[in-house]
Parts: sequence; C-alpha cells; structure tokens
Amino acid sequence: MYSRRSVYRHSSRARWRASVPAGPAVYIIDTDKASPGYRTVVGSVSSGAASAMVTPQELAVSPNGEILLVQDPGSSVLYYVDLIPGRPSENQAVVTMPIASAKEIAFTPSGKHAFLLL
Repeated sequence: MYSRRSVYRHSSRARWRASVPAGPAVYIIDTDKASPGYRTVVGSVSSGAASAMVTPQELAVSPNGEILLVQDPGSSVLYYVDLIPGRPSENQAVVTMPIASAKEIAFTPSGKHAFLLL
C-alpha cells in the first residue's frame, strides 16, 4: 500500500521523488541509477524483537556504513540497526536504548562513538 507521502532527494545535480508505503517506518530506497529498481522501495528497517517503531525521526549512519541509529520519540527508544550485508540481522534493530528524545544524532569520524543532542 502506497501513500501520497513522498521522499525527496535534493542535490546540486538531481532531484527525484519516490513514493513510500504508508505507516511509520524507515524505508530503504534504491538510489543506483543503473539499477532497474532505481527510486523504488527495496526494503525496510525492522525493529526486530523490540517494540514496533512509532514515529522514527532522527537517523545517523556510521562512517563505515555498518550501523544505523534511529531515534523514535513515539516509543522513547533509540534503535541500533545492523546494516552489514549478508548477516541474519541485516536491517534489523539488534540493540535498543531508552532515550526520551534526541534532537540530533551524529557519529564521530572513527564511528566508535555517537553523540546525541537531547
């Protein structure tokens, strides 16, 4: 089921829009221009065994691309998502932390630490 809600990508060279399914979630969109699935939803991030995401808002990807942090103020949870391809836990939350609400999330350049602005 798709909604009228769209995701926009803006850069100095291109603008495009992709429709995403309705509901609170973090969706994975194919951004490879050579792919037949370009600008389509190819997956989503699962909250795993944890409670479902209510209102995911802030995201941060580690510099090596292996970790995604997702702040969900609706459930007061910070999800630590495994992004390593091929793992059984790929695109799933493997750790959760109770965090009321983070305004910003950022990783250090090494990726060993993350900062949360509460």
